[in-house]
Amino acid sequence: PGAEQADTTTVGFVWTPEFSFVDNFVLSVDYYDITVNDIIGSFSAQEILDSCYVLGSLADCAKIRRVNGDLQDDTAGVLLYTTNLAYEQAEGVEVGFSFGYDLGNWGGLSFSGNINKYLTQESQSSSTVPVIDCKGFYGTSCDPVSDVRWVQNSTWAWNDLSVNLQWRHISSVDVQTPE
Repeated sequence: PGAEQADTTTVGFVWTPEFSFVDNFVLSVDYYDITVNDIIGSFSAQEILDSCYVLGSLADCAKIRRVNGDLQDDTAGVLLYTTNLAYEQAEGVEVGFSFGYDLGNWGGLSFSGNINKYLTQESQSSSTVPVIDCKGFYGTSCDPVSDVRWVQNSTWAWNDLSVNLQWRHISSVDVQTPE
């Protein structure tokens, strides 16, 4: 395969105001849009079968290995070669935050977190197949890609003792429906 090429756009800001009721407040918001062209991967078996039987591509028909006319034999199947696929795109918004409280003789509390929301998570293997949006889906063409992910940490620190609680959330994904 040839080299991949990425086009990346990111825009964001960090806000660090002074508040009297919290310590070290930080808020960051970032937008990202990453498109990788000529991504290295392989066509799915279904894409090769469709290209052969629907589009009549002899090159893809040659990747289907039948033994005695059957695909069920151990040496039969669809050959999946590593190659350059058309593109993959990820677009989203990420928010990060942190702040703390001084508890005097009882130490301090600190909180931090990160939230990621995908706006787009799509790919296309070639111009002969449809664009696949995998945001919130899993299936034969999609690895599980949740719509929203977040992690939040809460820490209480007192002298040499610290206790940390971490929460993680990954939103549910649905089965990809055929197009």
